[in-house]
Amino acid sequence: MNEPDVPPPPDMIPADDLIGAWRRLSIAWPDGRHDDQTFVLWLQAGTAFADIRIGADGAAEGFAGTISLDGDVCTWHREIDLNPTGSADVGQLVWTGPDRMLERGSLSPYVEDWQRAPDRAPTLVLRADDGILVRVGQDLLAATPAQVDHWTLGDPVIRRSTDPRRVGRALGYRRTDHGLVDADGRLWRCVEGNLADAPL
Repeated sequence: MNEPDVPPPPDMIPADDLIGAWRRLSIAWPDGRHDDQTFVLWLQAGTAFADIRIGADGAAEGFAGTISLDGDVCTWHREIDLNPTGSADVGQLVWTGPDRMLERGSLSPYVEDWQRAPDRAPTLVLRADDGILVRVGQDLLAATPAQVDHWTLGDPVIRRSTDPRRVGRALGYRRTDHGLVDADGRLWRCVEGNLADAPL
């Protein structure tokens, strides 16, 4: 006798539900501190992610890797982390609308308010020996141990970077039979999506 399918718990979040280009609207801490000025972009494509954060004072953070989900709790496994703290990155995700979500820190007390852009496709993930490149819709982030760069479709220069000297620089990628090669000679291979969706 076949057993009926058991639906997932109501708070289970599939990784595909998180695909998108997420902008952080704000972060708040229990002591009353609040930040809605830092530019934060999180790109999620499948289980791969990249994240860039640039404060009004110029302070910058960047990281990238993969996520794992346990119910509504997400762990960001940072394979690249420009500002490692030694602590795990774990948060409870609470939907507040179709494209709006709160992230509550599981190991440290904070609440981040996230808004997803309507354009969720195409998605693309490329990997280098020491890098992860993620595209969602119009936005792309390329993370290496040296920096995280952000640019948009149709714009041939770096718009934001954790290294401010790179802002405005031409991308310098060229297409080969094996993937993309950047200005530093780093080979990026497509592991998810279509290489044709990697604008140069």
